[in-house]
Amino acid sequence: MSWDGTGVSVGTNTPFATFLAQVRREIEESTATVWSDASLLAWANDGMADIARRTRILSDWQSGSTVVGQASYALADGTFQVDKFFCGTGEIARVTGDDYYASFSLSPATGAPRDYAIIGAYAYLYPTPSTVATYRYHRYYTPVAFTSATTTTTLPFVPSFDHSKKTPQAPAVPARRPIVVICVALSNWQPMAPSTAVCVQAVSKSSSKAFATVPPALEVLVPEGRSSVR
Repeated sequence: MSWDGTGVSVGTNTPFATFLAQVRREIEESTATVWSDASLLAWANDGMADIARRTRILSDWQSGSTVVGQASYALADGTFQVDKFFCGTGEIARVTGDDYYASFSLSPATGAPRDYAIIGAYAYLYPTPSTVATYRYHRYYTPVAFTSATTTTTLPFVPSFDHSKKTPQAPAVPARRPIVVICVALSNWQPMAPSTAVCVQAVSKSSSKAFATVPPALEVLVPEGRSSVR
């Protein structure tokens, strides 16, 4: 893991072999018996992309140069959001794809870009650049996908952060209230055998989780002091 000094901690240059070894320790399967390496690799890629999109923890600045007469510029791989775009000496405004196409078709022009639109994997500038200029944009991105045991990537990692100490802190585990256990029948709400009971909901002071099915001997969980399940 590395610390970037801004309250964000990310794992850099992590090979899939290292990631895989940790996962196999967690699932207590040192060799592929039930879970294949290929399955874990695919799930790892899906999970990393999902975390990156939900938390937007991975971000950076990208730059390039405009080309005279060229309106479109490819975004860096993995980009899923752009929130700032500078061209030449200042920031330019974002417009929708529809607005861009309307301006481009109704009033084609060249000059210093003042607007941009993100359409697919490209940024479109309007007016079309008439001179060479440097552009920069701030983006959020998903990590490079694992493809083999030696592939390295940046793992999205979000610890709790203590701003007074400037170091990552482990997330606090919420306290739970004691709960009591009862079994109910779905038809008449009378006590019945655990194997045929329907688990309606498990509730504590800090969490609530509904269950769709109940294995044998698993009973319905309700808050302490509550006499019925609704």
